[in-house]
Amino acid sequence: MFKNYMMTKKIELKSLISLIYILVFVFLSQKIYAASIDQSNAIDSFTIDVARRAEQVKAAGHYPIDLKLSSQNLREVAATLLFNETSCNEKYIMHWNPKEDFPSLGLPHAIWFPRGVSYKYEEVFPDMWRFLYKRALSSGKSIPHFMQGKENPGLAWTRYEYENPDRETLADIMAMKNFLKDPQVLEWQAEFVAERTSGELYKMLAAASMEVPSTRDVVYKNLKELLSTDLGKMAVIDYVNFKGVGLKPISLPGASRQVNWGLRAVLENMEPLKKEYSKDAQYAQMSREEQVRYLFAKTAEKTLLGLANAYDLDADKRQVRLKYLERDAHGKALGGWAKRIDRTYGQDKLDIFKSCTMMADKANNKVFLNQDSSLKSFKIVR
Repeated sequence: MFKNYMMTKKIELKSLISLIYILVFVFLSQKIYAASIDQSNAIDSFTIDVARRAEQVKAAGHYPIDLKLSSQNLREVAATLLFNETSCNEKYIMHWNPKEDFPSLGLPHAIWFPRGVSYKYEEVFPDMWRFLYKRALSSGKSIPHFMQGKENPGLAWTRYEYENPDRETLADIMAMKNFLKDPQVLEWQAEFVAERTSGELYKMLAAASMEVPSTRDVVYKNLKELLSTDLGKMAVIDYVNFKGVGLKPISLPGASRQVNWGLRAVLENMEPLKKEYSKDAQYAQMSREEQVRYLFAKTAEKTLLGLANAYDLDADKRQVRLKYLERDAHGKALGGWAKRIDRTYGQDKLDIFKSCTMMADKANNKVFLNQDSSLKSFKIVR
């Protein structure tokens, strides 16, 4: 009888302990959820405030931004984005990374979220689609059948449907790919990227002014210098599409401090490098346009190396140790970032035509460019 009594008490005690665990779990879950809501609201509040102030900065006219490009320059922007985002391979004009919950489409690899779902990244494809949709309607160009009449569509497929399409879904996917790689549509995409960049630059200036107004002045001074040349404009457009404007620093797991690799950080860091390179004989012999491009590329590389600083690497081993960062989820692409900068607007700027042609010689399904990077002469090899 005593045994039964003790057994009963043990069961009651275990039940009580389990109940306490459940209550603690529920309590902590609610706290975490509340914190995430607060953080989400804070992010939304910041984003809304920045957007509002950006409109004010633009309307005031004290910080004009000129990103107008000729048709030839737009074609060069398109060719550069095509090279950097797709490696001249038509299959990457639409791509669904196995590690991501959403696909990337078009020249800027604009991400497209499932309907009703949001992530920490900015969804760009719906805006780009509205831009392309209007251009197509006004010019009479046909659009994919499944997208007709849809100016603001949600993601058309699930991952499973995209990776295991039936006949109808496959036809829709191919129709979208063919539309996005159409020469005229490629130019429209480049135009969209340029227009979007302009809006993002005003947000960057607004965010800087919300912190330290003098920072905004430094950022704008260097931005204006870049935008005074065609190469500088194209570098700004590509970099913003690549790493964003960097409205504010972000936290990375394992890093000892917050980091910012956006355009804003690059423009802030350009000032000290100007003094350093002004004493360089090779730099002095460059044309003004070459100097601006060179300085921007070097500063961008140095800014990305700031990520290595955040991981407390030895200064003299930083270049070598970047290889180890490549194994980290957030530092993985660092080596690739530096290569992209150098080949796009650095000292070792590649000839996009030759590079794409070289790639095309190695495999089928590659995009060929004319020597003048003319999009109207793209040829898709099947």
